[in-house]
Amino acid sequence: MRPHTPSSLPSTRPDGRPWRSLGFVLGLAAVAVGCGNDADPTQPPATASVTVSSPIGSRIAANRSVQLSAVAEDASGNALSGRSWTWSSSAPSIAGVDDSGTLQALGAGFTTVSATADGVSGQLAMEVVAVNLDAISALLDDPWTGAIVSALTDPAEATVQAALAECDAALGVGDVDALEACLDAAAVATSGDPTDQVLLAFVGLIANRSQQHVQLQIL
Repeated sequence: MRPHTPSSLPSTRPDGRPWRSLGFVLGLAAVAVGCGNDADPTQPPATASVTVSSPIGSRIAANRSVQLSAVAEDASGNALSGRSWTWSSSAPSIAGVDDSGTLQALGAGFTTVSATADGVSGQLAMEVVAVNLDAISALLDDPWTGAIVSALTDPAEATVQAALAECDAALGVGDVDALEACLDAAAVATSGDPTDQVLLAFVGLIANRSQQHVQLQIL
C-alpha cells in the first residue's frame, strides 16, 4: 500500500482570506522578540568610559592637595551627568583621595587614582614630589630679591615680576610643573641695559637656587 501523501493546503481560508506563509509568520515573531529587547528609552544612557583629570597636571608637591575631576561618557562620547562616583588611590600612603575626589599629597612617590561610575573606571597617574616650598617662598619673598627686581627697567622688570607672580600661584597649589616653568622664565630674562644685566644675573642665581629645592628633594 502506498503511504498517504497529504494534500496541499488550499490557497484561501474557508472565509476567503489568503493564508500567510510560514516565513511571514516567523518574521513577525522575530520582530516582536527584537522589539521586546530594546533598551528602555526612559533609562539614562550607560557609562562607556571615564576620564580623570587634574587642573595642575600630574606632579604635585607633598603636603598640598588638589581637586580632581571625573567625566563619564556614553558610547558616542557624550558627557553624562548625575553619576555617583567612587574614588580610590593605588598608594594611599603616597597620596590619598576622599569621596569628593580631593587628592592629598603625603610623601614622595607615584600613585594611580581611579574614579568609578556604573562599574566603569578611569585612571590618572600622579607623582608626589618632596619640594621644600617654604625655602623657595623665602627666597622669592626676600626683601633683597624684591629690591633687585624693582631696580630693573622695563621690559625686564615686567618679565621677572610676571614670572614671580606665577611662582607664587604655583607654590600655593603645589604645582611642580608650573613652579619649574616660572623659575626658568625668571632665570632667562634678558635686557640690553648693562645694569639690568648685572641685576638679572642675581635673579638667575635666585631662580637656580630655588630650582635646587625642587630637584634635590625628588626621591
